[in-house]
Amino acid sequence: MPILEWKSPGEKPKFKWMSPDDLQVDLRYQRREVSAHNTRKIAKEFSWTAFGALVVMLRDGIYYVVDGYQRLLSIKMRGDIKSVPCMITPSGGPRDEAEAFWRLNTHRKTVTPIHKYKLCVQAGFSPEREIERWLRTNHFKVDTGTGANVIHFARILITWWLKNPEASKSALLLQREICSDDSLHGSLHRGIAYLYANDIQVDKYTDKILKVGGSVRLLATLKALELEAVGVGKQMSNDRLFAVGILRVINKGKRSGKVQLPPLREALGATEDPFEDDAEGNEDD
Repeated sequence: MPILEWKSPGEKPKFKWMSPDDLQVDLRYQRREVSAHNTRKIAKEFSWTAFGALVVMLRDGIYYVVDGYQRLLSIKMRGDIKSVPCMITPSGGPRDEAEAFWRLNTHRKTVTPIHKYKLCVQAGFSPEREIERWLRTNHFKVDTGTGANVIHFARILITWWLKNPEASKSALLLQREICSDDSLHGSLHRGIAYLYANDIQVDKYTDKILKVGGSVRLLATLKALELEAVGVGKQMSNDRLFAVGILRVINKGKRSGKVQLPPLREALGATEDPFEDDAEGNEDD
């Protein structure tokens, strides 16, 4: 691009360490709702490397934080850090600051769960490090792309690993078998892991699942069950809902010996189950 087309960068910012008490926020353009949970997490895991520098604009002798509001809140929550690094530029008024806020947030790309997982592996964090070790041993990988060895659902995988690592491992191995060359699915992982966690050995029914269409049939059943849940206006944990859908397929055509989920009060997961009876296989073909 010819240099004449480049936008002027404006006045160079000045670097300054400032007391958090001397920094203000203008809620006319800043986010009014900030996650208290995330703020506590930033405060608890604070490091100067992750904190960086606040972007501040000086208007009428008052310093306004344009970027870094949540980081500022986390510092105030801690109370033990008396000054923070700031990059300061002059402000032409709230409109100027709002434009700066917009530019900062418009061009910022959110870190995806897959990228975050890979970062945690490289940093040696747990449980990502243990998960990655097991995945490599069993020829899985967390990544984009397709194939029965590729896991797209990093957040779901971590959640279930923390709940029950053995159930999560078994769910991945079974899903690879029933998915053939198709991609693995987060909804199937949740349902299958839920069943394993509640002592239902789903791999005993691999042949039945493959015979009726494998993962394609399971996914269609889960989708139909989700729509039914919306239709009756009731909620249940998706883990248990997906488990019910998988049991519908497993129990289809059985007159006896149907596989049952344990009563809700004894099971891992939901608080309400409007489809308990449907796990018996009462779906129309």
